[in-house]
Amino acid sequence: MTKKHSVLLKEEKCEGCTNCVKGCPTKAIRVHQGKAWIKEDLCVDCAECIRVCEYHAKYSNSDLLEEILSHDYPVLLIPPSFYSQFSADISSDKIKAALYKLGFKKVYDVAEAAAALSRRSLEFLNQNSANYISSSCPVIVRLIKSQYPDLIEMLLPMKSPVELIAEKVKNELKNENNIAASLFFLTPCPAKMTTVNRAIGQEKSFLDGAIAVDKLYQEIYPLLGEITEDDIKESDKIPLSIAWGNHGG
Repeated sequence: MTKKHSVLLKEEKCEGCTNCVKGCPTKAIRVHQGKAWIKEDLCVDCAECIRVCEYHAKYSNSDLLEEILSHDYPVLLIPPSFYSQFSADISSDKIKAALYKLGFKKVYDVAEAAAALSRRSLEFLNQNSANYISSSCPVIVRLIKSQYPDLIEMLLPMKSPVELIAEKVKNELKNENNIAASLFFLTPCPAKMTTVNRAIGQEKSFLDGAIAVDKLYQEIYPLLGEITEDDIKESDKIPLSIAWGNHGG
């Protein structure tokens, strides 16, 4: 598989057990001569094959931290779910401070855009009586385009929260500070990594890359013990909109 997808296969680990074939919702996986292979035109990067493979032959690819931090002005966009990876005694603003210490120039919460999108979606639904499907999840959008094209018109005509905030941040830094920032999304979802190279509903993504949650977690966890109150920036306190990431938010 190429950069067209972020779900990849380690052929040397594949035992040809067909568990991934059975679990794939789009029938994108075939087994030939005892090894699985993925049809790029059918894969939606749902990562179900990663979940069911007991041999760990499937994996998701993302940008490397050292490559991200080599950019002149790396900016990180954080999903609200990231903070829940830590114990309750580790505050969210301390986590953010550790990301600055790691080397990011700016850190923003996607939750703010998600909350704004929720309000806009509610307004849209109140003005339109038809049934609609959220377009925030790239897996759902690709699944509909691939398997259920008759439902395309039911997708909400709105950008995803991360694209909304990426566009806002990139434009603000450029227009107000003349900074050509490189924006990276922190995500546990392979499908959202894929949208960097294959934007949905727009010509090009405002993101420059993405990094997996597990890769960044192991880097910042050792730094948390070094964070003091002086390291926490008042302007970077976590907004109330972070509650959007709660169940039912």
